[in-house]
Amino acid sequence: MLSEPTVFHNLLYPILVVNRSCEVILCNDAVSQFWQRDKLRVLHKPLKKFFPPNGTVITNLPKVFEEGKNFTISDHSLNISPTQEKVVNISMNPIYSPDRKINHAVILVHDHTHHYHIREKEQEMAILDSIGTFVSSVAHEIQNPLSGIKGATQLLQRDLESAAMSTASTQMILKELNRIDRLVKELLLHSQPMPLEYSTFNLHELLNTVIWFEENSSNLPVRFHRYFDPSLPEIVADRDKLHQVFLNLIINAVEASPMDGDIFIRTNYCPKWQVAGKKLNVNQEYYLIEFEDRGSGVSPEFVEQLFKPLFTTKRKGTGLGLSISFRIISAHQGLLEYHPSARQGSVFKIYLPQSPLTP
Repeated sequence: MLSEPTVFHNLLYPILVVNRSCEVILCNDAVSQFWQRDKLRVLHKPLKKFFPPNGTVITNLPKVFEEGKNFTISDHSLNISPTQEKVVNISMNPIYSPDRKINHAVILVHDHTHHYHIREKEQEMAILDSIGTFVSSVAHEIQNPLSGIKGATQLLQRDLESAAMSTASTQMILKELNRIDRLVKELLLHSQPMPLEYSTFNLHELLNTVIWFEENSSNLPVRFHRYFDPSLPEIVADRDKLHQVFLNLIINAVEASPMDGDIFIRTNYCPKWQVAGKKLNVNQEYYLIEFEDRGSGVSPEFVEQLFKPLFTTKRKGTGLGLSISFRIISAHQGLLEYHPSARQGSVFKIYLPQSPLTP
């Protein structure tokens, strides 16, 4: 019979000892904290209550008993509850009896969810930053000769006007140059760092302003449905840049909607469990802002590229709107996500802190 040394319960990592029947016979106090259940609900329970029956742990455990092998599983996703997923490293090792038989095995679980998400986010942001740096450097190289071409074209137009000649060609050139100039300015928004000018304002007032603008400028007949949480206090953020994000998402929703379609805009507090696993600071208070349309949605093969610069599925799109929106929300210490609608269409979700940690 295995004894329980005092140090066993003082260890911070969850430790389970199982017999050949894959039944938990010993566990330390960290197990209760990790699985959020009383120790009595862990002891003498089958291991499949804590790990997937057909998962890596259960399928490899017989080799520990039969072959005396040690197993290490890295970056393993483990569902602790229907709403909580952890990333863990797991080691499984045999326990030899005095007669060199293996009747028990020890399983140690190292929870590194927080560090994993930080590393994952750093890698993701490093890729986006490198792309952004390249795009902005190209934009800088374009900007100087563009200004020269634009100035020369304006002088040519004046000469044509003085000579009473047609300026149709120069007007067309200037129109296209202005379009390129706007594109270059959007590209420069990918430069580091993203400057923010914080102020305190009413989130719903800003959303209503953006919706009113689109209602009065769009030629497409759509219906806007507002579901705003009136209890939300004012937010501390860059109003102009959030205006840009909201307008871009609403325009996208309008363009994706069928004729006489419906667009739903929702706001509410984001509960802590919803922030968990989102690579966000769980100590922050977040608002959740949703933009949902009834369009055709985004094809699964395009979802991973949705927020990358210059990627677009539109025939006339620049591929910068969503990437800039993503950078703006990230600069606010928030998150912009895409989800397919439960019915039909797209849902863009913004997790936005009520107040940044370092305004």
